[in-house]
Amino acid sequence: MILKRQFGDKFGAILTIRVGSKEKAYKMINSLKYATNITNIGDTRTLIIHPSSTIFAESSDDEKKFMGVYDDLIRICVGLEDVEDLKEDFKQSIDRL
Repeated sequence: MILKRQFGDKFGAILTIRVGSKEKAYKMINSLKYATNITNIGDTRTLIIHPSSTIFAESSDDEKKFMGVYDDLIRICVGLEDVEDLKEDFKQSIDRL
């Protein structure tokens, strides 16, 4: 009830996607207007990171593979921005790939 009252039925989600290569991951991250590239989690803003080169940068290749962290993987923490703005932003970013 408190969340519903505070956020008006708008809740974020955390998801990961694979885009085919590390280069494409960076291209997508850098072309987004609404997502902030930061290793934080739980913000009201949409956040996006490349886990392999940030929070798992010190992990070995075997450790990354075991944890499902790949060079083409990006993690998105969806914020409270307007869903149509986010959809359009991600669409234009994917279209550039």
